[in-house]
Amino acid sequence: MSEKLMSNGQGLELARMGRDKGLKAQQIQSSQKVLGRVFDAIRDDRPIIFGPMSTELQYPSFVRERLTPDLEVTKVTDPGEVDLWLDPRQGSKNKPTGHEVYEAHGDDRLKKALSLGHLKWFEENPDQIPAEWKGKALLVCGWASVGRDASGDCLVPYFHCFVDPPRIYWYNLDCLWLVDELSGLLAN
Repeated sequence: MSEKLMSNGQGLELARMGRDKGLKAQQIQSSQKVLGRVFDAIRDDRPIIFGPMSTELQYPSFVRERLTPDLEVTKVTDPGEVDLWLDPRQGSKNKPTGHEVYEAHGDDRLKKALSLGHLKWFEENPDQIPAEWKGKALLVCGWASVGRDASGDCLVPYFHCFVDPPRIYWYNLDCLWLVDELSGLLAN
């Protein structure tokens, strides 16, 4: 559930102050977007960074080991057009585990797999989320960024499109993979 941290009156006041300072409408909207991110950081108990945002990729502290560093991008990166792939077994009675889905990618698909840096791009730029993903019960997995936690479980990041705001979570590869858990692949 999304909490509303700024009232409509506060948003209007921010817009009025921006106009009084001679800001253009686009600059005011950008300021509101930044303020919204500050409120999200407070709500989610994340650090607030002022100044230029780093594009360096930060893994969550529970990921103790990166298992596929040779496949992933090292910065938050626009993936461009993305194709979605589903292992055919995910639609069958005998669902595969995440480990089996990973193996089914093969080398060619894994080289095109989205990574945490691509998923982070969508999280930080929600206006760039493909229209066909928005509001759908889709989990778009970034198989180029498989990691291991402290208990030895293998995890893959996924972009959850059906929450507000859409965001990245991590999924255990020991679980069965269902039809809404798709692999994101670079289209180029």
